[in-house]
Amino acid sequence: MRVIHIGDIHGDLSVFYKACSEEGDVIVSTGDFFVDAPGKLFPYSKNIELAKHFQGGFFGANKKTIIEAVAGRPFIYVNGNHDFADIKEAGFTNAIRMQFTEDPIEVAGFTWWGFEGMPYSYGNWNNEIKPHVVERMLEAIPENVDMLITHAPPKGMLDVAYGDLRLGWEGLLEKTFRMEGLKAHLFGHIHEAVGFERLPAVADSPPIFYSNAGAWNYRVIEV
Repeated sequence: MRVIHIGDIHGDLSVFYKACSEEGDVIVSTGDFFVDAPGKLFPYSKNIELAKHFQGGFFGANKKTIIEAVAGRPFIYVNGNHDFADIKEAGFTNAIRMQFTEDPIEVAGFTWWGFEGMPYSYGNWNNEIKPHVVERMLEAIPENVDMLITHAPPKGMLDVAYGDLRLGWEGLLEKTFRMEGLKAHLFGHIHEAVGFERLPAVADSPPIFYSNAGAWNYRVIEV
């Protein structure tokens, strides 16, 4: 399977269209897809509906070309902390949204599952997840998953920002090690930590690919 992994494009559709021009079986967006809401609405958590309306207008104005670029391929996504509108709600009805409350899905012969948001920071953004909810999310991760999709990275893997701070999900990396059959974990969020890591196969488990597509960027992965 050939996966086009699109990172945090923040509304830069030139990156999206270039990514979609690649040969691929599945297209994945790991969040922060929409153009950023105006700075005057910050802190955004207090103006979610206004930010959602602004981003919905952006999608509406580009809906036709976005859907045409996907060209009928499966489009799987999670929302990021800058996403107040939702791709599916905005009009891309065939898009597949990953949420921790949903069951895994089968796409292109692989089992997919994922969740949205970022670890709680200051409460100014959308989808900031508090620690007690993170624990529930980690407990909810099914064992029989081939492809894991999140917005933020696991703590300890491609998650370093501001020099030496690790800003990923606490406990998620260890969880991925215990997921028999996991083939890839795709994420973004930490722009500075763009990269790709491959952990070797252990016993009967396949190697695991970790991909942070970064900002205004994409990567094509063979799984």
